[in-house]
Amino acid sequence: MVSLMKTNSGNFSDEREKIDSDITEILHKLEQISSAAIPPKLYRIGEVVEFSGFSRQTIHNYTAMGLIRESKWTSSGHRLYEEDVFHRLEAIKQLKDSYPLLRIKEAFDRKDSMLSGSTE
Repeated sequence: MVSLMKTNSGNFSDEREKIDSDITEILHKLEQISSAAIPPKLYRIGEVVEFSGFSRQTIHNYTAMGLIRESKWTSSGHRLYEEDVFHRLEAIKQLKDSYPLLRIKEAFDRKDSMLSGSTE
């Protein structure tokens, strides 16, 4: 039983390292690609839908799950997203066939913690 637990935790650790590596690689590649087609500004959800190809409902679901985050709200209650949302959405698109969304979110959370210097 002990060896089985070690194997399972080892597999989880390997999967965690793999998804972290995959996300880092994908986001790095996306940062290298010119974003000339997407002007820098804050985007309403309709614009995120238009430029990303994801449905409005998917954007809402990913926001509720914490996979993507709005950066501001307008006075009329519209969500506004920064342009980096497109990198995250593309990374999710590439990763979701290989990993469950929960694992992708956990990996994004670890990456965000490392970037912010947090030790969660």
